[in-house]
Amino acid sequence: MSEKPSSTLTDCPDGTRRRPVRRTPGARKLTLRIMLGVLGASVLLGLAGKSKAHVVTGLAFSALLADHVWQRRKAL
Repeated sequence: MSEKPSSTLTDCPDGTRRRPVRRTPGARKLTLRIMLGVLGASVLLGLAGKSKAHVVTGLAFSALLADHVWQRRKAL
């Protein structure tokens, strides 16, 4: 089994070497979170009766969803 390059590992106080904890979400998680936020905003705006804003956020969600599906079309 091959080891990871030493540049990705850090020394821990207990003498072991581990990968550093990742503090920021990856691009995929960030995109999914944005999609969920836009979807939630669209639903809330629709329930509040703000039709223009509801349509705009719905179109934004549709565009993000189309991009998401297009990028993962082989997995679907």
